[in-house]
Order: sequence, then C-alpha cells, then structure tokens
Amino acid sequence: SPDGTKLASGSMDDTVKVRNALTGELILTLKGHSCTVYSVVWSPEGSQLASASFDQTAIVWDSISGEKVATLKGHTDALRGVAWMQKGDSDPETGVGSSMLVTASDDKTLIVWDGATGQQLKQLRGHDGGVNAVAWKGHQIVSGADDKSVIVWDAATGQQASKLEGHAGAVCSVAVEGSRIVSASRDKTATVWDAPTGQPRAQLAGHGGAVLAAASA
Repeated sequence: SPDGTKLASGSMDDTVKVRNALTGELILTLKGHSCTVYSVVWSPEGSQLASASFDQTAIVWDSISGEKVATLKGHTDALRGVAWMQKGDSDPETGVGSSMLVTASDDKTLIVWDGATGQQLKQLRGHDGGVNAVAWKGHQIVSGADDKSVIVWDAATGQQASKLEGHAGAVCSVAVEGSRIVSASRDKTATVWDAPTGQPRAQLAGHGGAVLAAASA
C-alpha cells in the first residue's frame, strides 16, 4: 500500500489476499474472480485495490472492508496488467482524473476506466499481440506486448504518442521513471528508452533467459 502498512497478492486460487506488511498477518481475502488473478495494484491514496484476472475482468475493491466497488467488463481475453493513475497527475482540463485506471489484455487492447463507477472511458488499439504490461506516468500510459513493441499513449486522447521498437522478443514488463522507460523482454535483454524522443539509451544484456520484470527507482 502507499503508506507501506499492507501488502496485496494475487493468486492462481482466484483470490486476492491483503496482509499486514510488518507481521504478515492476513487481513482480508477478496473473492470474486473465477480464474487466476495476474496483477494487483493499490489506488494512489490506498483506500482501494484493483485486481486483473484471466477471467477477462478487473475488480476494484474497498481495501478496508473488502467489498467490491466495481467490476470492469469489456475485454475479450485474459487480463495481464492493471495500473492506476498516480496521485497528483489528474488534470480537469483534459478530463484525466485520479479515479482512472487502465487494464492490459491478451485481446491486444488496453481499456481506460473510471474506477469509481466502472465506466469504460477509452479503448486503446495499436498492438499486434497480447498486451503483457502497462504503467501510468503523468499524462501518459506505457504498454508492452507480444508484438515486441512498447507504445506510449496520450492518456487524455487515447492516441499513440510514440512506438518504441527494437526488442527481438515479446515485451513482458515496463517501468517508467521521469523521462526514462525501461522494458524487459523475452529476448533476454532490458532496454532503457528516452521517453520524449523514443530513442534507446541503453540495452542491458547479461541474462541467460527471458527477462520477465523491470523496475525503476
């Protein structure tokens, strides 16, 4: 959680569990999905939790009571990722609000939702393969997919801002920090990109197998 007091996990047992981050004590078990929960994320203020599942839905939960706030239905294949807009990034002039979140799916699309109401706001189309990873930074959404590409989207319009190509395998994970985007790929490398120009800054080789995760401090 944003305040560091809780941990959330998603499982192949179709549930989400919330635990005390210091003691590991189980606080909540969230039941509502009918298949593997592949990704979970806290809302910026920590009062809600979103889970993305292979059952083609995402669920927004009240992280205190464990009650469902909204079930997000619109994808036609398994969900691989979910990301919430970060605190302080809302912009009333563009319609980008702090309750917004985005899901990534094997159906090759991303969907932007109003997490408070469950309303579908935008569908982002541009990948030619399943979308494995998504991150939200500022007014941009970043996604990585089986088509070996990373796409940067304008969150307000839903249009592509840039497409980053260079990997020789599926992109499994993306991370964003400032002007940098990091992508991890099944081609055994990670690439650091310059977000404004879309140009690679560095290719990080050395793993002997697929690189499945990336994080940026």
